[in-house]
Amino acid sequence: MMFDIKTTDGPNFSSITAVAALGVSYEATIAGLLQASADPSGFHLVGAWSSGFGGESHAEVWMDMSVDRFAFDGSFDTRVVDQRSTLQSNDAWNGRQDMGTLDIFSSTPGPHTAAVGALFHVDPGYKYVIWVWCGGLVWGHGSQPSWTDKASAQMQITVPSINISLTVD
Repeated sequence: MMFDIKTTDGPNFSSITAVAALGVSYEATIAGLLQASADPSGFHLVGAWSSGFGGESHAEVWMDMSVDRFAFDGSFDTRVVDQRSTLQSNDAWNGRQDMGTLDIFSSTPGPHTAAVGALFHVDPGYKYVIWVWCGGLVWGHGSQPSWTDKASAQMQITVPSINISLTVD
């Protein structure tokens, strides 16, 4: 999964949000606690630029896990898990710049691990879709036509597998 988003230059406000997700489904036949986990790897980079007084910009990226529950007829029931962890967030205003840093993360234990997971109750008669999702938000606006106030966010991740384990009630 990947995205690369950038705002436009100039005095007008511009904003972009991008989301990407990879999911697996699980059909519950007995009640229990389902543990879901994944070890994504990849990179993210965000930057925010402001070239003059009164302008500002913002960029952020996030990743985590969410779980949706559906009836067997396919109709949406509820979001069981809704997690979002900000990985990087940068702001710039009044001529400042926050270029951010490139962050490479992997499933290898250490400072750049990116493991995500959730523990939730499942009931028979429902299908659960477990998502590893990532997203980014950028916005910017300048105070003068010639000033550049913009933001960018890039993210690319690979999710080799989503693991699930059921403990029966």
